[in-house]
Amino acid sequence: MNYIVFGSGGFAKEVIADVESDGHKIVGVVSTQEFDQNTFKNLYKVYKSINDIDHTNVKFLLGVADSELKRKLVDINPDKWSTFIHSSAFVSKFAKIGKGTIVCPHATINGDAIVGDFVTLNNYTLVAHNAVVGDYSTFSPYSGIMGHSIVGEDTFFGTAAYSIPNVKLGNKIKVSAGSMVRHSYSFECVLQGNPAKPRT
Repeated sequence: MNYIVFGSGGFAKEVIADVESDGHKIVGVVSTQEFDQNTFKNLYKVYKSINDIDHTNVKFLLGVADSELKRKLVDINPDKWSTFIHSSAFVSKFAKIGKGTIVCPHATINGDAIVGDFVTLNNYTLVAHNAVVGDYSTFSPYSGIMGHSIVGEDTFFGTAAYSIPNVKLGNKIKVSAGSMVRHSYSFECVLQGNPAKPRT
C-alpha cells in the first residue's frame, strides 16, 4: 500500500517509521510548515496543499495528534483516509476500530472494545475489554483505559495516564501525564494527579 502522511512533526515521523517498518511505502508528506530537510532530504515528496496530490492508488494517514487539527484535515478530504494498525499491535477479533485511526507498535485493543474514527493510539496504549474511545481522541505512549470505561470525543491521555474500570469521561477532557482517573467527569477539564482531579 502507498501512503501519504499529513503532518511533519514528531508524531508524523513516528507514523512514517511505523508504516515503513511494516513494509509499506510512504510516497509523500503534506505539510504547510517547513519540513525537516536535513532528516528527509530526497526521501519524500513534500506537498504544500492537498490539491497538488495525485490521488491515484494512495491512501492518507493522519500524522498529527491534536484533535482540532485532525478535524480540519479530515474536513478537507473526508474520503481517502486509511486506518493503520502496526503488525506488533494486538487487536482482538471482537474489537471494532473506526476509519482513519492509527494504532502504533505494541498497542493492545481487547475484546469488545470500540475505538472510534481518527483516533491515535500511541506505543503501548491499552484499550481494555468493553471500553469505548470517542472519535478524534489521542492516547500517548503507555496510557490506557480499563474495562467498561468510556471516553468521549477529542479526549487526550498524556503519557502513562490511566483510568480504573467503569470510568466515564465527556468530550474534550485532557488527562495529564502520569495521572490515574478514578472518578467520572462529564464536563470539559484538565484532570491531574492520583486520584485525578480537575486542575484549577
